[in-house]
Amino acid sequence: MSKSREEGVGVKFLVIGGYVVSPNDGEVHFISAHKLCELYRLDPRAPNVRLADIRRPETLLGYDDTWQVLMPQDSGGYLKADL
Repeated sequence: MSKSREEGVGVKFLVIGGYVVSPNDGEVHFISAHKLCELYRLDPRAPNVRLADIRRPETLLGYDDTWQVLMPQDSGGYLKADL
């Protein structure tokens, strides 16, 4: 992990697990917040990263628009450069 992603610029990430439709098989898959951290190359234990679950609304409480929201993408585009 790069230090700038976790400590440097004060960016806070709210990583929300959810559902996507696979472009390969057309099926619906659940991508957990922890798996999304892997895909976005974030450390889920970092103090500026919070994990949430779309199936559990209580995990979404207490966040404002200062948090950058990361969710599953049907396109599969989880590039570091997008952040």
